[in-house]
Amino acid sequence: MVGAIQKLRQENPDKTIGVLSRNWRSTKRLYYKLQANGISHDFIEKDKGNAHIPGVKLTSFHSAKGHEFDYVIIMDLLDDINDKDLKDDEFMEVERRLLYVSITRAKTHLQIFYYDEHSVIFNEIDSQYYNKHVKK
Repeated sequence: MVGAIQKLRQENPDKTIGVLSRNWRSTKRLYYKLQANGISHDFIEKDKGNAHIPGVKLTSFHSAKGHEFDYVIIMDLLDDINDKDLKDDEFMEVERRLLYVSITRAKTHLQIFYYDEHSVIFNEIDSQYYNKHVKK
């Protein structure tokens, strides 16, 4: 994912890149990788940060509401939920809405990253709307 961010920054230095995750734990892990690679970034959370200034913006699905980015990278789209939650219709509906909000933050391009097994919600997206690339 760091390589994808570097490539986008090199090719489009005047664009915004929103890196969104379901939880802040994933975001903080990426923060350290960006630091190690010398990639500057800002956090967008609550009323902090500016999503309109070019660069890499780290945020959660919740904090991305109301913002748009030229490019969006959704990281760790995994089932970080248990079997009980999968059977709870209300819980799953909230998860669907959060993913929808996150996907629609992209003005130009969207990339979704996951490892091992992706979220069951991803299976609900019609495959005609995306290209799948597997990196092993």
